[in-house]
Order: sequence, then C-alpha cells, then structure tokens
Amino acid sequence: MALLKTVRAKLTLLVGLSSVAALATLPLLEWLMTGELVDVVDDRMPEAEKGFDLELEDNVHDLESATRSLTESAHLQNAVAAHDAGSTQRQLDVFHQAYPDTGFVVFNPDGTTLVQVGLPGPAAPPSTFRTADAPPGQEIRTIADHGCCVLPSSAPAYVLASPLPSGGLVLSCLPLDAAYLAMSSEK
Repeated sequence: MALLKTVRAKLTLLVGLSSVAALATLPLLEWLMTGELVDVVDDRMPEAEKGFDLELEDNVHDLESATRSLTESAHLQNAVAAHDAGSTQRQLDVFHQAYPDTGFVVFNPDGTTLVQVGLPGPAAPPSTFRTADAPPGQEIRTIADHGCCVLPSSAPAYVLASPLPSGGLVLSCLPLDAAYLAMSSEK
C-alpha cells in the first residue's frame, strides 16, 4: 500500500476495480439472461399459439354466421335481383357494425360489385378468390394473400364467399393484419 499514499488514490483504485469487476461479469450476465429469456419464450409460445388458434376459430365462426345470414336473407336476395344498392348497403351496414373489422361485398350475378363496406379500397373481382378445385356456385373459403381489395399492399385475409340462390355472391373478408394480431395477442 506504499503506492497508495492518498485517500484520492485509494478511492480511485476502489472505483476502478469495481468497474473492472462489473465489466467482467457483463458477458456472463448476458449469457444467463439470454438463456432465461429463451426459456420464458419456450414456456409461453404454446399458450400463445393455442390462444391465437382459438381466437381465429371464433372469428371464422362469426364470419360463417354473418355470411350465412346474409346469403339466406330473402330481403338481400330481392335487393340484388332488383340491383337495389341502397337496400343492400343498409343490410351490409348492420353486419359491419356488428363485425367492424370485417369487410363485406355483394356482387351482382355478372360479377360486378353492387355494394361493399369495410374494405380499404375497391373489392377484387370474385374470380380472384376461386380455386381450381372449387366448382362454380359453391362456397369458397381461402386465404387471400393480398386481401380482398385490388390494392397490392393489402394485408392477407381469410375470405368466405357464398353464392346467392338468386345469383350473385356474398363475400366476407377478415383481414389478418397487424391490428388483428395485436387484438388476438391481448386476449
């Protein structure tokens, strides 16, 4: 201790050695904390996947119910046959209020859009959602890579399209975007 004659030198050495010790333990702490974080993620991931699956299943059931109700509605069928956009709009608005994150489109028998609600842009034509193995006049269920709009930047969406008995088509579109994932993760 002959080198450390002053209190200042002793304090400087004490602080310096503490700093060196702290810096030496940082890699060890980083390794331990990374392992702990991986363990926590491993523990929670199956629960998160199960929760997402349940939420998606519930939303698909809601989509099926809404689409079926619209498809079986005699009032909607008559409105489509008469090309009555106002009446069709009022019916779609009721369902869009109940399911605000879902887009709904009613197509005329010739494939043109009669009315749409809840989509960020013009609806893609019905032929966009048909698969090679889906015969015409059958219900279509698919994941649309670019959503239900003609906009190329649309998020993927779960699509349910059901033909109307009198011609035309009811399409329900549930976007699987960041807002949907955030909402699912909260539940």
